[in-house]
Amino acid sequence: MKKGDRVAILGRGIAVVEQVGGKEVHAVLGNTSMLRIGRKEIVWDEGNMRWEADANAPFECLAGKRVPPDRGQL
Repeated sequence: MKKGDRVAILGRGIAVVEQVGGKEVHAVLGNTSMLRIGRKEIVWDEGNMRWEADANAPFECLAGKRVPPDRGQL
């Protein structure tokens, strides 16, 4: 995974990777929300040929619109 890759946040939309660290990824969802997602939460879906993360996986909204409380950490 590298900067510019797309990650489908199932049930929420497509996020674009901005930064990749050892244990987490920072990605922009739409043009408003910066998310921090654990790398182990992002998987390659061979059938859809894309990176995916479950919307119920723990992630943190760093800026922009708030993620509903039932969608991970705030």
